[in-house]
Amino acid sequence: MASDGPTGDDEGLVLFVCEGNVARSAFAEAVMASRLSGLGVAVASAGTRAVVDADLDPLARTAAERLVGEVAPFRARQLVTELIEPAGVVLCATRAQRDEVARLSPRAMSRTFALRDFGTLLAHWDGHTVSGDVDAPLVTLLVRVAAAERGLVPWMSADAVDVADPYGRGASAFDRMREQMLPSLQQIEDVLIALRGLRGSHQGARRAPRP
Repeated sequence: MASDGPTGDDEGLVLFVCEGNVARSAFAEAVMASRLSGLGVAVASAGTRAVVDADLDPLARTAAERLVGEVAPFRARQLVTELIEPAGVVLCATRAQRDEVARLSPRAMSRTFALRDFGTLLAHWDGHTVSGDVDAPLVTLLVRVAAAERGLVPWMSADAVDVADPYGRGASAFDRMREQMLPSLQQIEDVLIALRGLRGSHQGARRAPRP
């Protein structure tokens, strides 16, 4: 269920953003809250023009429940600066929404991405190189991985990146939404798991007695 003021767990907060917060970002929250719960990563969502207090669209709920089982009650909320500031990364359905987040909170610009841009960046990670302190929260490491790939990955047009809004457009539109979003969501989960393992290996090496 969407909370009133997320602050993130020890491993950081992922905030998903779309327009109404009843379809795309709500779907992403429902799926990833379930998938990332064991990693200590918090997940939330909001809308740039939210249908405030509305439940998850029934078709979005069905799409999520096919993947993760029963989804908790949900309440849509409006995107405000107070929701952006605690987030370790902000992932938007479209590049235009990414720009709206940056206007609301310029300090968050470096950790705000269109979801599918973010997934593409993560897909180019070599699996072992992370800049800076590897003891940082997982979401911080995730952003570092993506940021390191900027400029190295071919640029795609917004049409190829934006997740189309399925709201009010029927089941086929929600099927398309799921197909557009799932590869990036899976990439996020996979890289977070890999980062946890990498961090554990580094910590273990430091604790190992020297001969």
